[in-house]
Parts: sequence; C-alpha cells; structure tokens
Amino acid sequence: MTFENGPLVDALAAAQVRAKSLNATNIENFRRHSGLLQAFKLIPASLEVLKSVATTAGAFDLIYANSKKAVPFGLIAGKLAGKPVLIHIHDIIDEKHFSRFSRETFLLMTNALATAVITNSQATKDAFVKLGGCAEKTFIVHNGFNKLNFEPIDEQKAVALKDELGLLPGAPVIGCFGRISLGKGQAILLKAATRLQGNVQFLLVGAAPFGEENYLAELQEQAAKAGLIERVKFTGFRSDVNAMMQLCDIVVHPAIHPEAFGRTIVEAQLSRTPVVATNTGGVGELISHGKTGLLCDPGDANQIAARIEELLSNKELRDEIIEAGYEFAVKNFSLQATFDRLDEVIGICL
Repeated sequence: MTFENGPLVDALAAAQVRAKSLNATNIENFRRHSGLLQAFKLIPASLEVLKSVATTAGAFDLIYANSKKAVPFGLIAGKLAGKPVLIHIHDIIDEKHFSRFSRETFLLMTNALATAVITNSQATKDAFVKLGGCAEKTFIVHNGFNKLNFEPIDEQKAVALKDELGLLPGAPVIGCFGRISLGKGQAILLKAATRLQGNVQFLLVGAAPFGEENYLAELQEQAAKAGLIERVKFTGFRSDVNAMMQLCDIVVHPAIHPEAFGRTIVEAQLSRTPVVATNTGGVGELISHGKTGLLCDPGDANQIAARIEELLSNKELRDEIIEAGYEFAVKNFSLQATFDRLDEVIGICL
C-alpha cells in the first residue's frame, strides 16, 4: 500500500506485485517539522487512511511500515487487526530534523505498539535508542545492492555521456550525487572547488526537493561568483546514476548533517570510484579511512579539497581504495544479505 500513485506503484505493477494506492495526498503535507496543529488538520484524511489500512491488514500475517509517515497507520491498524507490526526507520531522528511533536509521538507509539524495529545503520539505531527507543527489539538491516547494476560501461557510452554533459576530455571529474539540499553540503563542495588547482570539473547530480528550489539557485549563483560556472554541471535528476559515477575520478559525499546510511557511497564503491566523505552519522560504517575511502570533517572545505588532491595525485592510493571499497561493498551490502537479515527479523515477529 502506498499513500499516492507514483514511480513505485508503476515499478511494482511491472514486477507483477499487487499494490494499492490510497490516494492520500493530504498526508504528504505532514512533514518531519510539522506540529500538533498540522496533525489536527489532517485528522479527517488520516481516519480514512487508517480505515483502509486496518481493513486490508486482516488478510495478512504481518504489517511492514516502511516509512515514517506509514508508522502510525501501520501500528494502529496492527493493533485493531491483531497483527504484528514491523517498522523500518531510514532517518536519524533527532531534534535538528524532527519537531518535538513528531519525535515524541513516534517514540510513544513505537515503544507501545511495534513488534520490532529495523534501522538501516548502527548510527540510526543509536539515535533511536538515545531518543528512548527500545534497544532490545531494534535490529540493524543495511541497505542491499545488486552488483550487476554496476557493471562497467563501454568506452563508446562513456564518450557519449561526456559529450552530452559538456565535459572536457582529459580533465578530472568530481561527482556529487543526491538531492540538492542544504544538509547534503553541496555548498561546501563548491567552496572546496575554489581551492583546487587545474581544470577540475564537477558534476552535481540530483534535483531539489519541494521547498528547497531556492537552495539550487543559491548554488548556481555561488558557482558563478566563484568563476566555476563553466566547470560545474548541474544535471538535475538522472536515472543513469551508475553510469554517471563511472565517469567520475572521485565521488564526494560532503554532507553536513548526519547521514543515516549514505547509499551513494556504496554505489560509488560498487562503481569502482574512490570516495571522499564527511564523517557524519552512518558514513563511518561504510568507510575505513585510507582503506575503503577517505574521511574528513563535516563543513571543512579545506579538508575536502586536500583529500581530492591526495587522490588525484596518488594513483597507487586511488587504486588501492577502489579495490578495497569494491570488495567491502560486495561483501557487506549484497541483496542476498539484506534478504536473509529481513527474513530473520520477520521470523522473530511471527
């Protein structure tokens, strides 16, 4: 069940998986910073959603709430239908990113009604437990990746992609992947760009979510004022991220807010592209500094620039990190490992 129609519903249909859209677009108006007043406004729409979820739940053995917005509906529906409820937390829940109402409501309901809780990293679990969550019923299940999706692209495709993007042949390419958002730290990367020597190029791949369009404009203005506009490519959303990563000499993950997991880091490792990342949240679980990538302090443009220069100037280190990062990602973040761990936790719930 989904709150509204979208790419996920289409993908499930293509895979011949039954899916039901609740068309509850009003629910999407409740965001992590929303408070009690906004919650009251959504009561009529919420009751309709809850009725539909509770009615459907009776036909299943387990309710799996896979987003924070789905959690209250799943928990209450599970209670009404007498079914176990497994919830999956994908965010670091703290006072910087969630309102007090959101945090306290989530914690109260989860501790009282959830059969078990999944987090996508140790950092996410630690934040949940710090909030007051029950550690004993919280299990870590890392995101899984299909390594076959990261097979090397051929030279012809690489050349065509570079031509499409307007990249100069022979000049280093630094990639930054993810939504264009203040917490992702693209502004820090642009500051680092001004400290680099030579004709280094940058790909900023991703779109600005609703409400953060102004941040994209600010980044473009920042690049123009710094004289980088010819060397920084804002690509917008791309569905060919894996191919784009293979065009890059380095992928930089410059987040300034704690990352719950940092999936673009694993994607880069599987793409055999070395990573420079700020050590926030779950990132330290993905990178061993100097072995599977290079770490730096959040918000430190000088450090990011120095790490980029270190990799560009040291082919031996770069090759060692590429190989170690790939092996680490394949070993620890396979789809099968994720499926096996999910089966284990679901078995505990049942």
